[in-house]
This record gives sequence, C-alpha cells and structure tokens, in this order.
Amino acid sequence: MDAAKILIVEDETIVALDIKRRLVKLGYDVAAVVATGEEAIEKVEETPVDLILMDISLPGDIDGIEAAKRIQGRFDIPVVYLTAHSDKATLERAIVTEPFGYIVKPFDKKTLYAAIEMAIYKQRMKVKIKEKDENFRNLAENTRDGILIATVDGSHVYANQRATEITGYSASQLLKICLGEFVDLDDNGRVSENWLDETFVHKRSEKTIRRENGAITLEMTATKTIWQGQPALLVLFGDISQIKRAEEERDRLLAYMEQARKMEALGTLAGGIAHDFNNILSIILGFTELAMLEIPGESTAYPKLERVIYACLRASDVVKQIMTFSHLAGGDLKPVRISPLIKETLRLMRITIPSTVEIREYIALESDVALADLAQINQVFINLCNNAVDAMREKGGVLEVTLEEVEIEEGAGMSIPGLEPGHFIKLTVADTGHGMGPQLMKRIFEPYFTTKDVGEGTGMGLAVAHGIVGVHGGTITVQSEPGKGAAFNVYLPKSEIEVSPDIIAAELTPTGHERILFVDDEEDVIDLVKQMLEYLGYQVVAKSSSLEALELFKADPEQFDMVIADMVMPNMTGTELVKEILKIRPDISIIILTGYLERISEEEVDAIGIDAVLRKPVVMDKLAQTVRKVLNGV
Repeated sequence: MDAAKILIVEDETIVALDIKRRLVKLGYDVAAVVATGEEAIEKVEETPVDLILMDISLPGDIDGIEAAKRIQGRFDIPVVYLTAHSDKATLERAIVTEPFGYIVKPFDKKTLYAAIEMAIYKQRMKVKIKEKDENFRNLAENTRDGILIATVDGSHVYANQRATEITGYSASQLLKICLGEFVDLDDNGRVSENWLDETFVHKRSEKTIRRENGAITLEMTATKTIWQGQPALLVLFGDISQIKRAEEERDRLLAYMEQARKMEALGTLAGGIAHDFNNILSIILGFTELAMLEIPGESTAYPKLERVIYACLRASDVVKQIMTFSHLAGGDLKPVRISPLIKETLRLMRITIPSTVEIREYIALESDVALADLAQINQVFINLCNNAVDAMREKGGVLEVTLEEVEIEEGAGMSIPGLEPGHFIKLTVADTGHGMGPQLMKRIFEPYFTTKDVGEGTGMGLAVAHGIVGVHGGTITVQSEPGKGAAFNVYLPKSEIEVSPDIIAAELTPTGHERILFVDDEEDVIDLVKQMLEYLGYQVVAKSSSLEALELFKADPEQFDMVIADMVMPNMTGTELVKEILKIRPDISIIILTGYLERISEEEVDAIGIDAVLRKPVVMDKLAQTVRKVLNGV
C-alpha cells in the first residue's frame, strides 16, 4: 500500500520541520509544509493529499478552523488539529468541522502516529460506508418494490422513490401505515422500544390502503436491521392489487366451471330421460289426435280427448324446461324485443302478487333486441320474479326490475364469467327480502335445491332460468347479503338485426299424395306417424331399421318423394342415413325427427342438405304443414 500523503499546516517553522522529520521516519509521505490557511487551500487544490495536520492558530485572515471548513466544503480530506491551548469558543468552532482528531502540543512520536493512523482508518471506513450507502440507494431507487426503513426512535426514516409512487404517501406517512402492521407505535407514531424484546425475525402482512384513484393492496415483509448505527425496521412492499384481482377472477372462473360441470352432468341425465319421455308423449298425443278424427265432435268422448291433448302439451312444456336445463334445447331463437315482454308480464303480475310488495320498473332502452326464444325468456323472468316475491312474502318489500344495455370490454374491470366481450341486454330483478350468504349462493342454481318447505317449491325455477340463459349465449349472476335482499342479473347478447312484425295467417291442414319413406326404431312411433301421414293422403313405407331403409332406397331411388328419419337410431343414425341417401339422389326432400336430446345446428342442417327438423312430440298439424312446405319447396 502506498504511503499516506500528509499536508502539514504549521506557522512555527521549527515545529513544522520537527513534525515533518517524525512523519518521514514513520514512513509517511509529506506532500508539503505551509504556514497559512490560504496556502493550505491552494496546496490542496494543486496536490491530492490523504490527511491534513492543521494548526488551529494560524496568522492571517484564515485560521486553521476556517481553512479546514473551506477545504472540507470542497474536498473529502480528513483533518487532525494541532493545538497548544484553545478556549471554549474555539473548540466549539472546531467541533463543527467534524475533525478526525486532536493532537495537543507538545506530543511524542507514539501520540502522533496513533492520531494519524486512527484518522486514516476512519477516513477509509467513511469512504466504504459512503460507497455502500450509494450502492444501497442506487439499488433501492431502481427496484420495483417500495422500501421503508425507520429507526426505533423515529429520528431516521427513509423511503425510496418507488414507495411514494406506489402509495402516494410521504415517508413519515408510510411510517404509520406500514410499521403499524408489524410493531407497536406510540402516540407520536414512533416505534415502541419493546419490539426489540420480542421474537422478531421476519414477518409478512397484507394491507389495503386508499389512494385518490382507488384502493390498492400491499404485500409487506419486515425484518430487523441497523440504520445510521441504530436498530431499525426494514419493510419491503409491493402493489399486488392486480395479482389479488387475478386470484379473485380465477376463483370466480373456477366456481363457474365447477357449476357448469355439475349442470352438464345433471343435464345429460335429464336429457336422456326427456328423450324417452318425448317418444311416449308423441304416441299419446298422436293417437289421441287420430282418435278424435274418428269420432263426431258432439260425442261425450271428444272433450275428454281434448283434455288428454291439453295434458300432453303441458307435459311437453315440462320436457322443454328439462331440456332447456340440460342445455340441449335452444328453442326458436329469433330477433325479439325484450321490453314489451317485461312490461306485459309485470302488468299481469301486479294482479297476483301480495299487496305488500311494491313493483318498481326502470326500462329505458333505445334498442332492446336480443336473439331469443320469447317464451323461454318469459319463463326466466317469471321464475326470477316468483323467487323475489317469495323472499318478501312475510314482511313485504320492493320488487325492482331494471332493463339496460351494457358493454363488456376486452380486459375491462367489469368481468363476467362465461361472457365474451360485446354488447348485452342486462335484466336485473332485485328484491328487499331476507337475502342469503355465500354458501347458499353457491347452490341456488342447482336443480332440486330449495330452501322452501316441502310442497312449496320444486327447486327447479332458478336451475331452469340458468339453463335457458346459458342456451341463449348469456349468463346469470347474483349479488346478495343476509338481510339485504338479492339481485339477479341476466345478460343476453344484443342483436343488431331488426325485428320483423309477425304475420299471422290462418291455414287449412294441407294434404298430399306423394310417396314417403319413414324410418324410426320405435315401433309405436312408426305406427303413429304412418297413420298420420296416410290420413293426410300420403303413401307411406315405414322401416324400423336404417340399414334396411337404405337398401330399400338403393333398390329404387325414384320410388320416393321424401324421406323422414329419426335422428337417433342404432347401427346408423338418421343424419348418417340421409347423407348416404343424398349421395344417391341429391334432389330428394329430407326431414329429420328429434327428441330434443340430439341437437343439430343450423350449420349442420345446411351442410348435410336437410330441408327441415321436426321436434317430438309430433303434432299432426305441425307435421302436415312441414311436410307440405318441404315438398312444395317453400
């Protein structure tokens, strides 16, 4: 290591030379010897030195203390004062310059050596500390996390720039916000000293704070440290608001997916039952219609058979609800206005609901057109209103219905599980009833789940509503708290297609004489549809096997004008059958029968070349109209 360079500032020549001689013997490099403060300042400007031995009493306008003050204002050079005697005022002036030591004249070699080495060591430590401090600040000011350091007595508080950017608070404000999470603060907001006695190694906490532009969530980690030579607390924190929102969104989506899986499983079961039930209904309804054709209208049996048909149609509606719940029956979707339906239904409901329930409606839309089955949406609305009224039956309250247009934007804060970005018609049915807690809200859309007494509810109302809305490409959500009522929100995709006025025209039951190949694996259904078609004048060949029907058609493709096939059959499905038939004769008319379970999209219908789809149970008038329109090419 190179010898330290020392500047001697001493006005007494003999003393100065003696000090120089001693320093050389001790191995130091004497840079220069000067006698005044002015000379000392000039020499430092010319020659770098490691230490200055400065006599306090110097001739001229600048004494040793003033010279040291000016030098330290520009250069980081340690000063050791030389003094024979000084009064109290002089010493107080000297202390302000933060000298690295004092040597009292006269002094021996050991005293001189010790003072110089101590000063050089302190300077080296000071430089190292400064470098570490600069490194720390560079790191602290460029990190993504907020950093807060506070000493026990609160006299030293440091907060990096990121801390104030994240929170919008100053260091002193952050002291109370952050430190209070980990240690006790006194009335002055300072850290209580007793925290040192606690087992405190590492602590973590989350805290939500409010800013002008909203609340944020901080994740904070605290450890003990030393700051400015005193025990202190180091707190690192970051804004995890986006992470928390993402976690909440993930939890909502997982809950939605779990609910969807449960509904799908139950729906598959319900769909299978409904498929078989539709075949049974077709037979009852169809043969009843045929029986009514064979008896006079004045017969006493005629009104009884009408009641059978009415009951079958009601049963068919129940099946439709089951199929809607199973997400397998989309209904007849077309552009319809929602507000007239809501207003008319509310008008009728005012007659039936208790007088203790007040209805308030807020419907003001320029465009309220959705692609929907109006009957199914009406069912949803009625189910939600009935649910709301039941919640207020004992104490009364307010039923509030709101219809509005909302936009779900990509990446926007408004995120609804199950919805893609776009424009939606939002129907809200809110009540001021007893409300419900989180656990109950998780189950309200489950089929057969109800909080009502036995005989007062089936538990299917909300499940059916949920299924209908899902089939329409929308979703339904609920907000509620115990004692604060509930609000159900239905989101339906908005349609840009204009609503066409319905044209109602009375039509006679059409007949014909064309040749029809009918295929179904149910013998009773074959017998029914064959009799219906023959009653309408058509020539019918019926087969219970799709393979046999295909062979028959191949033998003479020109013998038939139309093929009607059930969609689900063993060995070869109805769609597979008609695909093969259309390969042989592309111009033949095709109708597919379905029991709702086997959904077929319009795209698939067009791609295959199917002319029409008839849903079971089969009603004679609907069968007659459809067959005639297809054969006529309408």
